[in-house]
Amino acid sequence: MYKLKDVAEKANVSLATASLAINDSDLVNDKTKKKVLDWVQKLGYYPNMHARNLARGRSYNIVLMINSKYFLTYSNIFYLRVIGGIIKEAEKTEYSVVFSFYGDKKDFDLEKFKHKITNIDGIVVLDVIDKKNLKILKEKCKLPIILIDNHKKNKSTYGVDNDDYGGAYKATKYLIELGHKKIGYIGIPDSHPLGKECWEGFKKALEEYNLNEFCSYKKCKLGITSGREAIDYLININKNNLPSAFFCLNDYIAIGVMEELKNKGYKIPDDFSIIGMDDMPLSSEIDPPLTTVKIKMEEMGNIGINNLISIINNNYKGPRKFIVDNELIKRKSCKSF
Repeated sequence: MYKLKDVAEKANVSLATASLAINDSDLVNDKTKKKVLDWVQKLGYYPNMHARNLARGRSYNIVLMINSKYFLTYSNIFYLRVIGGIIKEAEKTEYSVVFSFYGDKKDFDLEKFKHKITNIDGIVVLDVIDKKNLKILKEKCKLPIILIDNHKKNKSTYGVDNDDYGGAYKATKYLIELGHKKIGYIGIPDSHPLGKECWEGFKKALEEYNLNEFCSYKKCKLGITSGREAIDYLININKNNLPSAFFCLNDYIAIGVMEELKNKGYKIPDDFSIIGMDDMPLSSEIDPPLTTVKIKMEEMGNIGINNLISIINNNYKGPRKFIVDNELIKRKSCKSF
């Protein structure tokens, strides 16, 4: 196997000049570059990329930290689409993405993560991370960090989030504009920041139209079964005074609500209008197709990795927290009232 010194000897240049020529440095003229590169090709020399990266002071690795508590518990299509956006965008750059899973605050172990710290240039954290663990990462790793879909207000940390508040507001406003005055809410607990943001967006739309909160269920777990349980509970306690429409925090909850209502003999949207948020592939395939707020998941991943690389290169000039807008997708699960 030939080494850099063999290339330098054949081209009759110093080791430093050979290295600069291979790296296309402006310090070496074109004639010398051509001579060196010709010998690189003749000898079949392959630069030691690890050594080159060390010389540059970079590993060109980014670690993607994923909250296994949510990734492995709930439907992970949302996460996979964000991750897909990260990987697709990273492929356009010199950077590689490595994965690291972490759990809740009791499970996080910095010692298990330390072996990666010396071989990475930055960290992407996907989903919610406990503030205490984030503080540990920032203080111990001393690397650029960006949070994607973290929801929490970490003013000192860069982040990318969907406009959950705006999405819930947009969905609720649409139902109101269709003529619905009694609108139910089905979501997750306010203890999760996603739940809190959606609930506040829902209430804001009602307030703007001088409408009161009608009925709500905030104990779901983001899945279809939770949607079934939620609407079954609400029907049992409000059987004679039900709303004409429901905003559901995500599409899977909405699909569960629709399926359970149909099982009970109700028709969608004749008896109830239903709207979700996410725009999962299944949402356009069910009967009737679900009206929803489209979250740009891949775009969140694209923006997150690009912003982090810019931060690593000290040329990021965007906002501390980048909020990605969403889009109302009108299908057939809602009608005028």
